[in-house]
Amino acid sequence: MFDPMDNIELTLKPSQWINAGWVIFGVLGMPLVFPPIIALWKILEVSCHRYDFYDDLILERQGVINVITNEIHYHRIKAVSMEEPILYRIVGLSTLHIRTSDPFIPELDIKAIPVGKTLMRDLKNIVKVSKKREGVREFDMFNL
Repeated sequence: MFDPMDNIELTLKPSQWINAGWVIFGVLGMPLVFPPIIALWKILEVSCHRYDFYDDLILERQGVINVITNEIHYHRIKAVSMEEPILYRIVGLSTLHIRTSDPFIPELDIKAIPVGKTLMRDLKNIVKVSKKREGVREFDMFNL
């Protein structure tokens, strides 16, 4: 059985900069009750979101009350791209978009992380080695 505490290579959490708009909304809406509560909830959501990188898979956990766990094996990854919006570039963050061949999780976004360029390069190398080790070859079928 898979034990999540074995062989964790790297754990990443999204930066709270992702909530900058919500915090401003909460501060400006102080006279009202709901904007600060919404801002605090968003901060709590981001603090409960994590990505664990293991030897052979990525485990994403998200949720405050209802926790959702997604598991992506490296040999299922088809493509990796990186996005750096202006706010993220100012504070040194990026978002990785991962496209997979998994039918349940076709895309995974690793949001607001500080090591995007390094992780993207390393992830591509890990995927290449994992596909070779597992004997996985990729064939794309198109409708003609």
